[in-house]
Amino acid sequence: MLRDWAYFHPALERTHQDGVTEPWIANILRSLLLATGGHPTVLETGGFLGVTSAWLALTLEEMGGGELIVAEIDPTRADAITARLS
Repeated sequence: MLRDWAYFHPALERTHQDGVTEPWIANILRSLLLATGGHPTVLETGGFLGVTSAWLALTLEEMGGGELIVAEIDPTRADAITARLS
């Protein structure tokens, strides 16, 4: 089952919705971020509902730190992202 391998953190389970990043793509982004090492700064442009933002934030946390900047022009979506990451 996709869910068994795709979600590395319990907070991410059942977060997929139409229009958000597919879990396998988020896993690729996660792998690339882990491969950078250190404490990187990540800029996400267009956070939509914050699902990928959560993947990135949890990965940075696992790496021991870093900075996540999410640029979202829609105030309602920006509020949803902030709520998801809180």
